[in-house]
Formats: sequence, C-alpha cells, structure tokens
Amino acid sequence: LTPVVRAFTQLASAVGLIVIAVVLLIVLAVRHHARIGVAIALNLAVEAALNEVIKAIVQRPRPSVQHLVVERGFSFPSGHAMAATAFYGFLIYLLYRYRRHTAAVWALIVALGAIAPVIMFTRVYLGVHYASDVLAGCLFSIAYLTLLSVPVLRRTLLRPLSAGADEVAA
Repeated sequence: LTPVVRAFTQLASAVGLIVIAVVLLIVLAVRHHARIGVAIALNLAVEAALNEVIKAIVQRPRPSVQHLVVERGFSFPSGHAMAATAFYGFLIYLLYRYRRHTAAVWALIVALGAIAPVIMFTRVYLGVHYASDVLAGCLFSIAYLTLLSVPVLRRTLLRPLSAGADEVAA
C-alpha cells in the first residue's frame, strides 16, 4: 500500500499541483478561457501563502514516528490537505457553477471531491502529520474558499462568466 499512498499524495504536492494548474491554464487559454486558468492559479498561490503564514505562526513539529517520506518544515496545518481542499474544491466550484450538469460533470465532481479526504489519509499514513494537522488544513481551506477565494474571484476574474452558467460549457 505504501507505494500507492506515496504516488497518490503527489496529487497535492507543490510540483503536482503546479503541473496540473499549468496544464489547466494552457487548455483554458487555448479554449479562450484564460481568466479561469488565472483564477485557478491565483487561488492556489494564495492558499500556499496562507499555509506558510499559519505554519510560521504555529510552528508545530512533525510527529516523532518514522516518516515514510521525507518532509521538511512544520506540521500544522497540513499543506497537502490545505492545497487539496482549496485546489480541487475550487475546481468543483467551477464545474458546478459554470458547466451544464451532465452525468460526466457529476462524476468528475464526485471524483474531485474524493481527492482531499484520500490525501488527508495519506499524510497521516505516511507519518508526516497528526490527524489534527490534516483536519485543520481541510477546515482552513473550506473557510478560505467560502470567505475569500470564491467571493473575490467570482466578483473579479470570473465576473463576466456569471451572466450565463453555460458560457464555459464548450
């Protein structure tokens, strides 16, 4: 199970998320929806900065158990849990808000919704976080998405899209 867990946890690593965000930015730019790609990248960047600020304030050491992967820095809150919740949660919001609700879109929403809880499990399994670290990361990101990211980006970069939910359906 450990090799699978190590691979899956990369879906919320800095490199993994940057690669996914760049691919989405390129695909969306080609489809003339670059503003959505910029919103995705901006959401990820702000979340990462917020995570670093909280880690610097709290400075909680990592668990003293043997880690199955190498991690540096502080433990609270889990950056992977925060990133997975904020990044994939924002993608869920975009799909729900701006795409027609087909079976394929709902399947993608469910799949994206499963990523954050699985990432949270992987971080505890790998011994690099306490359960409270991953829960806090998830909750911080839910608050961030609800109170800051979605409202601000919806009023700025995504504003022209708000007129019609099917505008991005292509």
